[in-house]
Amino acid sequence: MLSWKLHGDGKNIQSGEVVGIDERLSWPRTMGMGLQHIVAMFGATFLVPIITGFSPTTTLFFSGIGTLLFIVLTQNKLPSYLGLPSHSLRQSLQLKPLEEYQQHSAA
Repeated sequence: MLSWKLHGDGKNIQSGEVVGIDERLSWPRTMGMGLQHIVAMFGATFLVPIITGFSPTTTLFFSGIGTLLFIVLTQNKLPSYLGLPSHSLRQSLQLKPLEEYQQHSAA
């Protein structure tokens, strides 16, 4: 599963080149990209539930389930899954009872 090969020298990417899904950069650069991925996921997976009054724990759990399903269904052939989309905020709010939403928005 983790059979990545080093892309070029692992440090430089020429203009127009693409790092393949079976390739990686040097470990420091790979870790930096991983941290960027965490920052990108944080807003949708953790902040949106806090804003809407949902449980971040539940959202993180289902994001983990979604990640595992993504890996299994794509057979690890696609590079990224960024968690739950925050553009579904309106639909998420419709799942909550109206009174609870009104109490949350009044606070």
